[in-house]
Amino acid sequence: MDLLKNKPLLFKLWIGLLGAILVLLALNNYRVNFSGNSRLLPVSLGLFTAATFMLGIYFQKVRVVMHGAAFMIVVAAAFAGFANWLPQTIGEPPALEESVEDITSLSPQELADLGEKLTFGKGKCSLCHVFGSSEHGERAPNMFGLAARANEIVQLDSYKNRDTIQTVAYDGSGIAENAVEYMAESHACPNCYVSPGYGKRGTNDRESPMPAIHKPPLSLTIDEMVAIDTWMYVREGLDAPPIDDMRLAYEKFIPEDERPQASAGGEEAGSGGENPLLTTGNEPLPDLFEKAQCTICHIIPGIPGADDADFGPELYVKTSAPKRMKDKGYTGAASSVQEYILESIMDPNLYVVPDFDEDLMPDDFGTTLNAKTLFRIINYISQLEEGKTPPDYEKM
Repeated sequence: MDLLKNKPLLFKLWIGLLGAILVLLALNNYRVNFSGNSRLLPVSLGLFTAATFMLGIYFQKVRVVMHGAAFMIVVAAAFAGFANWLPQTIGEPPALEESVEDITSLSPQELADLGEKLTFGKGKCSLCHVFGSSEHGERAPNMFGLAARANEIVQLDSYKNRDTIQTVAYDGSGIAENAVEYMAESHACPNCYVSPGYGKRGTNDRESPMPAIHKPPLSLTIDEMVAIDTWMYVREGLDAPPIDDMRLAYEKFIPEDERPQASAGGEEAGSGGENPLLTTGNEPLPDLFEKAQCTICHIIPGIPGADDADFGPELYVKTSAPKRMKDKGYTGAASSVQEYILESIMDPNLYVVPDFDEDLMPDDFGTTLNAKTLFRIINYISQLEEGKTPPDYEKM
């Protein structure tokens, strides 16, 4: 009863309880709305302001400090509220382009446009090939004039009586009889005929450095390859062969069980292949390197199937990275082997290893490889040291 008669004490008690309740409400509002889109997060600051002001009344000795804090929270709440009131922009991955399930619905020009996207995107053709009429391909033949040149190639004795490591795409496939079939065979079985001077180093033009593009890591579908071939014709002002003829040519050289199917998830014919994720990051390490396209250009010690590429330097990076970071031509900011590898993947032209070409390595791995893939690649490569046994990839 004495408490009820002591009005100043009773007032302070109510103020303290109300302040504590406001603090609890503010904390709960902050917890509920921190990751949401309700725009109620600044309410927490308002509640904290009221609670701080009231607790300043309760704790008389620090009232000035509490009220000063309340003022600062009011200012912060005003700015936060205004910022939250503005239209919100949420960063999301780019939406996949609408797929075209039936390329026969496209005009020749539309199909050629798709082929151009695939040539410089998912197909990675420009890594090795050039396409200008007067250009000379250092690593692979110039693709200009291929449609006309193909008819001449299939008539050559060196084509008909080839001595390559693989003379037919598969048992019973036969060889190309016209330009359309030759272009299909070149994509499906690059080893079947190697253009003079463009064979893998040390093979006397009996083996091609080019991968079969319907297989991993490129995995182009037949319709995607048809789109690329269409572009080869249309870009030179020629009429492209009928789609059905080109499909039949690819079916001649690719057995049914090897034909990639367009996935329901987005990499359909028509998606253009613009920055799809190449890996999930959960693959066995050899598969991960293959899907990430590292094995096309690099020798990766210890990884099966990555022992004969020569487009890029061997990846003894633990040995080579410290030397390269001291090179006068190095302009990067890496201070460790791991940082150097990441830098080389994200910005390959920042430092180009001597005797290798600029612009050869794609610069879009920052969007086509996820964080888990990058971590596993860097973790393995950073341990490769010349003269020492590579780590066991099965444990990584």
